[in-house]
Amino acid sequence: MTATANTFILGAGVEWGTTIVTLATFVILIILLKKFAWGPLKEVMDKRERDINKDIDDAEQAKINAQKLEEENRKTLKETQDEVQKILDDAKIQARKQHEEIIHEANEKANGMIETAQSEINSQKERAISDINNHCLLYTSDAADEGLGV
Repeated sequence: MTATANTFILGAGVEWGTTIVTLATFVILIILLKKFAWGPLKEVMDKRERDINKDIDDAEQAKINAQKLEEENRKTLKETQDEVQKILDDAKIQARKQHEEIIHEANEKANGMIETAQSEINSQKERAISDINNHCLLYTSDAADEGLGV
């Protein structure tokens, strides 16, 4: 048989030799691609996936840390506001006490001044009455002397 012996005819001729060589070439190409292209490409893709997952995990951790810090900051702000309010309340109480002490001291001082003034007024009054009595006695004595002719 001739060239037709190597061909199988189903309406058209298929050359089995070419088909086998093409199939073998394709298999070799697949093996080479798997070894030299797919393996490194898969490794790069896997590394990229790990990096992305790590970045996502880091971002989630950063978010959690930020939420914790925000909560701590709110707590600290609340504590600070409470402390400031307590300081203000204590200052108001202290100011009221000082105000009351100052008024009390002023009242005591004023009462002391009033007592001193009243005491001095009474002393002056008694001295004036005593002087008047002495003058009256002198005048009475002088009048009696004159009336008796002494």
